Amino acid sequence: MPQNLQFTDDELAQLHLLVAQELESSHIELHHTAGVDYRNYIKARLTRCQALLKKIDDAIPGLSKRPKP
Repeated sequence: MPQNLQFTDDELAQLHLLVAQELESSHIELHHTAGVDYRNYIKARLTRCQALLKKIDDAIPGLSKRPKP
């Protein structure tokens, strides 16, 4: 598995969009989920999404300041 992936700014922007959508979807899913085990799974997924978004934002600092489509 490659240790040093490189992405263009456009690819990072697309990844940012996809992860942000997953984050929003997971927040909604968490709100509507009653099972404790599944809620914990969703919380872990939320944590991973937030960490990924931070890494993407750090890679392109201006990315998070772009106007939303």
